[in-house]
Amino acid sequence: MMYVASGTLNCRADPAARSRLVEKLAGDDQVDARETQGDWVKLNRTGKDCWVAKRFLSESPPIETEPAAPAARLYEVVLFFWTG
Repeated sequence: MMYVASGTLNCRADPAARSRLVEKLAGDDQVDARETQGDWVKLNRTGKDCWVAKRFLSESPPIETEPAAPAARLYEVVLFFWTG
């Protein structure tokens, strides 16, 4: 198993950047890699195989992070201490 390591990833019909687009994968999608050809990896996608550039895949699952504080709340905290 591998993971998409970019925001989105184009999965193509052949191992070439100008090949027909088959599917767009989302960041952190889990994919099943079948074979490699140079810098390309063939994925087994429910009934249709397609190719992606190897540099956009990772063998490690994505790291879960805490969501950032909303900007409005941060502004309230800063304003409180400034006017305090």
